[in-house]
Amino acid sequence: MDRIHLVILILAGLFLLARSDAARILHFNITPTLLMENDTFNISCNLQANPPPTWSIRNRDTGLVFMSAYGQGADALLTSPPALCEYTGYWECTGYNNLSEHGNVTQGNDVTILCSPRPVYQGNNFTVKSEVGQAAYLVMHLISHPVSTYRWSRDDGSNFTDDVIQHDYDNKTILEFPSVSIYDFGVYTLTMTNIYGSYTSKYQLTATGKPEPPTDVKYRDVTEHDVTLSWTPGYDMGSKQYFLVMMFMNETKLYLQISSEIYCPYKNLQPNQTCTHTQENLNGNSHYNLKIAAKNDYRYVSFSNESVEFTTKVHPTKPDSNYLREVIIGITIGGICFVCIVAAIVFFQKKRRLSSYISIAS
Repeated sequence: MDRIHLVILILAGLFLLARSDAARILHFNITPTLLMENDTFNISCNLQANPPPTWSIRNRDTGLVFMSAYGQGADALLTSPPALCEYTGYWECTGYNNLSEHGNVTQGNDVTILCSPRPVYQGNNFTVKSEVGQAAYLVMHLISHPVSTYRWSRDDGSNFTDDVIQHDYDNKTILEFPSVSIYDFGVYTLTMTNIYGSYTSKYQLTATGKPEPPTDVKYRDVTEHDVTLSWTPGYDMGSKQYFLVMMFMNETKLYLQISSEIYCPYKNLQPNQTCTHTQENLNGNSHYNLKIAAKNDYRYVSFSNESVEFTTKVHPTKPDSNYLREVIIGITIGGICFVCIVAAIVFFQKKRRLSSYISIAS
């Protein structure tokens, strides 16, 4: 009996083995493959295998899955939801079982959804920070069918600087700044257009890093204890800036801050702006070498290339009290003597006139 059971099991195994089959697609179709947004499309797929396969119907480009199963054959007919522009891509029916020596079996086709342009937000950054001299990029990843035209512009109406480059692709446009200048900072607008509509996005290219060094540093009105300084503020790199008076120290060969933070009202990139500050508490009859430093809220500091040098006035000395007393006594005695001399002259003149008068009368 045991031999009979063994023979039956062997025959059953051979029968099952004879019927085993790797995954294969008997039928696949997508219609239509070109449609308007919000229309629908149909996908049919018959994928069979023994043992039963693992399979899915998906968009290979985006990873969107419409249907999937494990351990059973596929004989599916699907109607899509109202199509979104993001459904564009390669749609496929794909599957395998443990006899699929070469991986998945797959059949598919491209589907295009006609639509107006719109961003693919995951890949976009609408605020970009950069330092002067560095490269910066304003990038738009988008979807659009058919391909859009792209127009970049500045919101202040000014032209791009000469080295700005625009790169356009089917699903991306880039505004490249190879070396950012202070004139590149600002707000930019991108308009994307095809026959089904347009889309507008705003970008902000903002500054970071050190403020520009102050320029045109001058001094005037030097006294024994203070001096008036003036300078032209530079670009603040997008963060309110303050100014510091720095004094050169001969001992350390470094500049040391001698003022508190000085705020000067200014407007970036406006000509003929001047800041002034009176630096007090200086020593009389002393030589000074001063610079102006700019510091913004990023805590970056830039020194003026220029310095000013001057010597404060001599402090007047108070006269000695004994000397002053002697001067007063001398002036008093001199005054008395002068009065006496004048009185004597008057007396002798009167006496002479009297004598002359007596002589004439005789």
